[in-house]
Amino acid sequence: MKVIIVFLGLLIVNVTFLTYQGDIGRYVHGQTILKATAEECAAGAALLLEEEAFSQGQIVFDKVAAQEYADGHLAYVMKGFDGGETAYYECALSFEDDECGYEANNVDQIPAVTATIKVKTGDLFRLPFFTVTDVVRKAKYELVY
Repeated sequence: MKVIIVFLGLLIVNVTFLTYQGDIGRYVHGQTILKATAEECAAGAALLLEEEAFSQGQIVFDKVAAQEYADGHLAYVMKGFDGGETAYYECALSFEDDECGYEANNVDQIPAVTATIKVKTGDLFRLPFFTVTDVVRKAKYELVY
């Protein structure tokens, strides 16, 4: 009887460990996808400049086109996102350019776009020990010229 109890205890611990390992692998994979998506949204948005201001020697981002690009790219990526039930996702862009101004820590006044992706999903872990429903990734792309 002792052997059966010890065996069942070890079996439960090992199944719990394997379930946690699979869930953390899925979580890391989702984080990697969202990191690449945030970098792509920031880089793509940084390439959309207002032509009139650029012809006058200023760097001004086309904020409407940049937000449309980021939203479209994020929607495309979220179709294949394996994060359980995705309830909500958004990509917020913040700009540093000649029109919006620069942050205090940007002393060289380098134009930049920061993309922040927020995803709300169902619980990413199957076990009751951890509950992760919000995933946030941020990426910054600077136009060094």
